[in-house]
Amino acid sequence: MGTATLSFSREAIIYDIENYAYIVADSIIKDEEHAKHQVLDIAQEGNIDRVTRMVNIAFAKCVEMLYPYTKNECGQQEYFDNSLVGEDVFLMDLSLPEGFSRTTLDFVSKLIHEYLVYCVMADWLSLTYP
Repeated sequence: MGTATLSFSREAIIYDIENYAYIVADSIIKDEEHAKHQVLDIAQEGNIDRVTRMVNIAFAKCVEMLYPYTKNECGQQEYFDNSLVGEDVFLMDLSLPEGFSRTTLDFVSKLIHEYLVYCVMADWLSLTYP
């Protein structure tokens, strides 16, 4: 049995989200300047809170999708609340069977990053440019 930790930088995720938002906004026709503005403001003050919550949800979903490798038993008493927490780095600890492919792990890591970005963009565009 082996272990691995996948690390996802919030800064890198937000950077890609802003780049994707720019591409989408640039493709919006000129008559819709307000829509462009709404799409581009994805990471601005106030809006970043929505982005943070969506990244948190998408990351939690990834951890859950990889449950056989990420299972982490509950302690004696657990406490969760709905406070907004913007992690600087998202860490995913995995317990892997012997012989698990390093290239697969690298590929999964890249897919998770893209998934986080896509989930945020899908949510944001559903609100600002449906």
